[in-house]
Amino acid sequence: MVRAKWKIKMSWVKAHAGIYGDEMADRLAKEAARSDGTKYGCSRIPISAIYRQAAEEAILKWQEQRTETSKVKAAKQYFPTVTDRIGTNLS
Repeated sequence: MVRAKWKIKMSWVKAHAGIYGDEMADRLAKEAARSDGTKYGCSRIPISAIYRQAAEEAILKWQEQRTETSKVKAAKQYFPTVTDRIGTNLS
């Protein structure tokens, strides 16, 4: 087989909605997951962990940009770091 011409499209489908191949794909996926020869596993990562990591990365990038510029000189007097600014309620 020539795999270079394969196009794989993944999308969510409602279960038991009469979509061609859905039932077979579901059965095969369950069979593969239950087999002893499975080399691959999947651990679920809580969405909160993903958001927390993204937030931490964004804060680091913001701090890096803030450190490199002189345009926020006045703000730095009140909020020396991005974390100080985030922790302050301005309303």
